[in-house]
Amino acid sequence: YASIPNSDIKLVGYELKYAIIEGGVAMPAVAIRGTYTALSGIDELDLTTKSVDLSISKGVLIFTPYAGIGQVWITSEPNTTLAPHLQKEDISQTKFFVGSKVKIFPFVNLVIEGDFANVNIYSARLNVNF
Repeated sequence: YASIPNSDIKLVGYELKYAIIEGGVAMPAVAIRGTYTALSGIDELDLTTKSVDLSISKGVLIFTPYAGIGQVWITSEPNTTLAPHLQKEDISQTKFFVGSKVKIFPFVNLVIEGDFANVNIYSARLNVNF
């Protein structure tokens, strides 16, 4: 969930992930993930994204490097009464990603990731797990 302060603009997203292979000392973990996100609060536009990806990871000490491939679908549908110059867009994009999770403290991880598609995205974030 995300919102822009002092506006009605919100994003609501969902994720479901399942480990196909749990992984272990010698075996990497393999997982499938599906996501859905919807934008609300903009009368002129309905925007949704869906994705599915397959990833592999292997924990080594405090590091868990991972990589994967996935598909993203974006649907942008304007309200043609309010925004007559806009057209509906349906985009499908294959993406690749690599990254590593580093355990800093018992419940805190640093995650560094690169997503590669038409527009490459590089990110670093702190995650709190409980």
